[in-house]
Amino acid sequence: MSISIGLSFIALSPVTFSATNDAFIPNNVIEFKTALYETYQLDNKRLYIKSKEARINLDNKNIKLNGNVETTFTLDGKTFSLKTISLSGNLLDKSISSSETALFESKDLEIISSSIEISQEPQQETKVIFSNANFEKINSELKTHKGKANRIELLPAKDLILMEGNAEFREDNMKIIADEIYYDLNEDRILKSLNARIINN
Repeated sequence: MSISIGLSFIALSPVTFSATNDAFIPNNVIEFKTALYETYQLDNKRLYIKSKEARINLDNKNIKLNGNVETTFTLDGKTFSLKTISLSGNLLDKSISSSETALFESKDLEIISSSIEISQEPQQETKVIFSNANFEKINSELKTHKGKANRIELLPAKDLILMEGNAEFREDNMKIIADEIYYDLNEDRILKSLNARIINN
């Protein structure tokens, strides 16, 4: 199935073609103030982003959004939101990333990280990769599970979190420390851990 993407950039204040803070902006770069960005695909995926400023390179389709960036998107029937200071991406490969502190949320999941990358390679599922991240999951019984790791990978289609590097998972008075932890969000349980030890408080 081919993918069709509709794209709109809306500048709520005048579009700027000349630099205000920069010495020079090439002719192939357009700047926006108070920008909105949306993409749509046939598989019910949607991406919405707003920011104070945006810049798009018409040649390589790179985008840069700065200032109070907020985004909402739907993946595999689930809605997520993201807040950060800046986002970079490419309109062709449908990837976005930020090297700034990011707050990533869904209805029952919250992840705070020092950086984030959202990517979807052709014929592969979407991945959300966090660095130096902490997550908190509230289940149907209102129990809170917490975890942290040097690297966390979220696979929305599988409701799976992969924690790598100094991984910790807390459930009630129990803490699991491991090199890797595979956590099923839907079933609310650890599927696998590597070199794990359990600490009861």
